[in-house]
Amino acid sequence: MVASTAESAAAAHARLSAVAEAIPFLSGSNARPGPIDVLDVEPIDGEISSGGQPVELLTALIRESRGDMLWLRPDQFREPREDAMAHLVGEA
Repeated sequence: MVASTAESAAAAHARLSAVAEAIPFLSGSNARPGPIDVLDVEPIDGEISSGGQPVELLTALIRESRGDMLWLRPDQFREPREDAMAHLVGEA
C-alpha cells in the first residue's frame, strides 16, 4: 500500500511539474470568444500587481481605482484574511 501511494504521489508530482513548466508559456492573447459571441473587442487598460499583503493591496486598489477590477489571487479568501476581504467587498 505504501509503495502504491508513493507511485501515485510520484505520478502526481510529475504532472504538476509539467504544468509548472508550461505556465510561463500561457497567454490570454490566444483566448478569444467566437465572432458571434461578442459585439466589440477593445484593448484592456490595466496593470498586474503581485507580492505584498493581499488584503492591504486589494484594499488600496479597490478604494483608489476607477472602473472595473478583476483579480486572480485565491489567498485573499483564506483564513485569516477571509473576514477582512468579505467586509471590503461588501463595502465596495
